[in-house]
Amino acid sequence: MDRRERFESLQELLIAALDGRQRELWTALPCLIESFDPVALTCTAQPTIPVPLEDPITGLTKWVTLPLLRDVPVHFPNGGGYTLTFPVAKGDEALVIFASRCVDSWWYYGNTTTPFSVVNPTELRMHDLSDGFAFVGIRSQARKLPNVSTTSTQLRSETGNTLIDLTEASGVGTVTVTSINVVLNTTNTTVNASTLFKVNGPINLNGNVVSTGTFQNNGHSIGSNHVHSGVTSGSNNTGTPT
Repeated sequence: MDRRERFESLQELLIAALDGRQRELWTALPCLIESFDPVALTCTAQPTIPVPLEDPITGLTKWVTLPLLRDVPVHFPNGGGYTLTFPVAKGDEALVIFASRCVDSWWYYGNTTTPFSVVNPTELRMHDLSDGFAFVGIRSQARKLPNVSTTSTQLRSETGNTLIDLTEASGVGTVTVTSINVVLNTTNTTVNASTLFKVNGPINLNGNVVSTGTFQNNGHSIGSNHVHSGVTSGSNNTGTPT
């Protein structure tokens, strides 16, 4: 029994009743990913905050871990026909939010009919643990991401050793790719560089290379206008490019 129920105060009784009702409403909980289904795009998540449970006989309160949340839809940022995906692994931290109404009908049937139709809920439950959505990437201080850029947008690994960095200053945009290996699987790659396209390091190209500008290697022009030194007729080799 809540001790406030002993008070001769209507206000305290109402507050106690509202507090009891709030304990039955679920809004959001930090969780750990237990498993991920890459086909259904759902996960099983373990809530990480226990709840107090009062023994009706002894009146003692103990902390109880909530059960696993199953078949929780995982959110991937998307829109306009494009989606950002990432691997979801066991042990990832996530925030699971709970819908204010039953989402079962929406989950199975969606809103794909034309004209748009509303799907009635299968149950009248509200703020229930069964109606969660997982937002992976919420982090506790114990697992905070190191070296977050405060001046650019990055798509990166946790270590930061592999990243794509986008920044702009005075109207000039810069894209920086940091990685040991960069692989381009493409049928046609076009680079429009108005001034200079510069690569430092080895490049393995499987396919045709077409250049409409000056192509240089180690400071030597390899375009259509380059010349060689030490040219003589016969079977001798030419010298190096000039």
